[in-house]
Amino acid sequence: MNSLSLKQKIIISILALGAALIVIFQRGFYPFNPAPPVGDETQSENIRVVSTTPSPLDEATILPTQTLEFTFNYPVENKGEFKHKFEPEFKDYEVKLSEDRKTVRVIPIKPFTLGTTYTFAILPESKFDGKKVLKESFTYHFKTIEYRGV
Repeated sequence: MNSLSLKQKIIISILALGAALIVIFQRGFYPFNPAPPVGDETQSENIRVVSTTPSPLDEATILPTQTLEFTFNYPVENKGEFKHKFEPEFKDYEVKLSEDRKTVRVIPIKPFTLGTTYTFAILPESKFDGKKVLKESFTYHFKTIEYRGV
């Protein structure tokens, strides 16, 4: 029993090689790198605005009824967690999220005042999926077209 036949040696070698390949492919070829703990924002990619509409929004001149759009690299948790403000104060608008929640639409219900310069700030503490929190503000300055009459 201490001597194995050639056939048994080949079968044992194939089984050992198969087990080794299973282990390698389950773990990958690189050292194991565990995911960051839930809630650890320092290990995750920074949240950023990847596009705006109009583009570029900063220093743009827009129509008084134009919708503003901000697309992020992560989904917003919900529209109530999108922290923002207008200066001068403007309250006649609604916030809507796209289906994937990565794009926030700021839709004026009443038009912006003609010839007025506005500042729109996306504030820190806005929350995104994966327990990510915005650490910095994003500020945009824009103005509406002027009307001088006929």
